[in-house]
Amino acid sequence: TVRTVLAGTVRTASDEPPEHTIEPHMDMAHNGAFPARIGFMMLHGPPEGCGGETVLVDMRHVTRDMQAQGIDAEFARRGGVLYRKKLWSSQKVEHSFTWQRRFFSDAKAGVEAQLPAAGARKWNWTDDDALIFENALPATIVHPETGETLWFNGIHTNHRDYFDLAPHIDTADGSPFDTFYADGGEIEPDTLAKIRGSMWGRAVAVALQSGDVVVVDNRLAAHGRIGWTPGVPRKMLLNHFE
Repeated sequence: TVRTVLAGTVRTASDEPPEHTIEPHMDMAHNGAFPARIGFMMLHGPPEGCGGETVLVDMRHVTRDMQAQGIDAEFARRGGVLYRKKLWSSQKVEHSFTWQRRFFSDAKAGVEAQLPAAGARKWNWTDDDALIFENALPATIVHPETGETLWFNGIHTNHRDYFDLAPHIDTADGSPFDTFYADGGEIEPDTLAKIRGSMWGRAVAVALQSGDVVVVDNRLAAHGRIGWTPGVPRKMLLNHFE
């Protein structure tokens, strides 16, 4: 998600076009390091009937769905989830997904020094200075406070079909993210549909008003947003914390 830093660790929740609906997800679930909690503050809430609702999902319900359908077991059998990421160079092309933005460095050496901490198991640079790297993670996680095993990953929101269907993201030179089984196999379209079906089926849309604050446990709750009428003011702020 593209965001703008406003002050310190406070950022816009998303700079995606207003008409774009963001699927429910857990922040940074595709990385080994992720925030424990997320604070949202609705600075300017949209008028009623214009869309822009905040979507929240109890991941306990989604976890049970994945267990009942055998999806969690299949990912465990195949080693988890493989994330393949491509980040372009802002010095070569105009793109929302650049390694300078992601790693806060203009030097390749500075980026490579950070890749192991990001869980990258291998990486390479293309002729046009784009960075391609991979990391693999389990599809589930154990909550450190409750002891629950939870469905926690970016399988559906990091798959290439999510980006192919986003008109504001240029995928002519490839998708910025893609997901596979950790053994390298393609994730079946039916499996992706079942994951999305569970996420949306368990989702609750909340119409936040100006001044409302929501704090979510990033492991226990997914979040997203419904698109809204272009031109209608809506601004939400975000902060990651432990």
